[in-house]
Amino acid sequence: MFDLAGEVALVTGGAKGIGKGIAKALKQAGAKVIIGDIDKEKGEMTANELDGDFYYLDVINKEQVQYVVQSICEKYGKLSILCSNAGIFPQVTIEDMTEEDWDKVQNINVKGAFLVIQATLKHMKKQNYGRIVLTSSITGDITGYPGWAHYGASKAAQLGFMRTAALEYAKYGITINAIQPGNI
Repeated sequence: MFDLAGEVALVTGGAKGIGKGIAKALKQAGAKVIIGDIDKEKGEMTANELDGDFYYLDVINKEQVQYVVQSICEKYGKLSILCSNAGIFPQVTIEDMTEEDWDKVQNINVKGAFLVIQATLKHMKKQNYGRIVLTSSITGDITGYPGWAHYGASKAAQLGFMRTAALEYAKYGITINAIQPGNI
């Protein structure tokens, strides 16, 4: 594997699923892992398992996002790695989809990633170093899936955002990439 000793990593949506798996891999590589999630019970359990910290984090609450990122930087002196993994994937056909269904997925999956990445970039830019990885999906950019039009659109939007952000921040020693898992 690789050595992340001394690095500080925030995993949004890290309480369970893919996020928990990412957090475990980061811990195994030596990073200090911080779980940011709206599921307080599972988030605290995961953080305890990994000898990490937990912050309640609703990624669509800008003030809360800024507070959590600032708190991590103050406590640890840096934030080297962000895994922007928080997201939802409710299934509903286009015909039955409401405007609220659409907005909720876009807000959490796209706006939430934007807010967390934006807050993190300010600190990484000062450090002249950082690694950001979004959890996107093959749905949207590569394939479709019935009932996930809103989800596919949100994941394709993440990739467009990621490509431009990577170009803007490369000169500061910051890389921004995405993983694109299928159904897990």
